[in-house]
Amino acid sequence: MMKRRRRRRRRECKMTKKEVLNENP
Repeated sequence: MMKRRRRRRRRECKMTKKEVLNENP
């Protein structure tokens, strides 16, 4: 999906959108 730039911002490991939504409800 979002494979344009690899920005290590949210976490070291890559998270899926669902996991990100779970982190920020």
